[in-house]
Amino acid sequence: MKNKMTPIKFDYQGLSLAAEALRDLRKNSRIALFTPIILVAIAFGTFHQFMVHWWKDPFIDCIVGVFIIGQFLAVFQHRTFLRGSYKVDSILRALVHGGETGLSGSVAALQKLPSGHLRDLLLRVIVPLQRGDTSLAQNLLDTGANRRSVHEGRRLSQHISLNRTILKLGFLGTLIGLLLTFPPMQSAILSLKNSGGEMTFVTDIAKALDGDNYAIFTTLIATGLSLLIELITIQLVERSFGRFEHMNSHVEEWLLAEASNGVGKDPTEWGQDFKSMQGQIHNNLSDLADMVRKTTRRIDDVREMQEAMERRLERVQDLSKETRT
Repeated sequence: MKNKMTPIKFDYQGLSLAAEALRDLRKNSRIALFTPIILVAIAFGTFHQFMVHWWKDPFIDCIVGVFIIGQFLAVFQHRTFLRGSYKVDSILRALVHGGETGLSGSVAALQKLPSGHLRDLLLRVIVPLQRGDTSLAQNLLDTGANRRSVHEGRRLSQHISLNRTILKLGFLGTLIGLLLTFPPMQSAILSLKNSGGEMTFVTDIAKALDGDNYAIFTTLIATGLSLLIELITIQLVERSFGRFEHMNSHVEEWLLAEASNGVGKDPTEWGQDFKSMQGQIHNNLSDLADMVRKTTRRIDDVREMQEAMERRLERVQDLSKETRT
């Protein structure tokens, strides 16, 4: 693990920027691993200020449970980011060989690494890039970016769905609290008809206020938890996704701009290109010679036909003269 964390010196600007983005990603995800503990502690402390025995209510426990599930998902996502950052670090080290032995050396080093999105994508892109087909290489990179975008949207949608669920549970708790106020209010009003019903009226009004308190409390905790998720949890996940995509873009720019120049300077690849070009030129010359031979034969046939036509015309003229005489 220490070997992976050792800073490496890059001779290419694109890889240097990618390594910097990778360090920012690692820093953000490490901070995010401890954030859920702080958020849960703040939430529990705030709940205690408004309802001492809040955990005894099953409905409030459901709201808190959804919030905790979202925090576990966030921790899992950031752990995935950290594991991915170590894999990418080894990939960047393999790409360094591109400046020493050409892309063929980078391919050999990448093939020794475990399979992954970036590693497999680079191996596919380098193949057309070595042939000089940058258009196909760019299309492959765009396809990989689309796959990452779909994955990112799916992960973020999980947190957004949990956030919406908390808000809906809070709204449902508000309705439950309002429903709890109706029976005591009705009893309080009816108690005024009885003589000496003042004490019953006060008791029923107190029960109605308890229902209002429950409605306000559930709305408060749902809104507060939703704000924590939206302002902290989702923002940290989006920031890590952004840093990861930033790193990918720098690697792609290096591959298309800086690494492409190295392909042209690789003597082995130059020899392969010259051999391919010589074979193509030989095939083209052979085709051209065949076409010249066929054209020559066609010209001879046309000349023979023209001479035959001239002889026939002369014969017709002679016959015409003989007929007149």
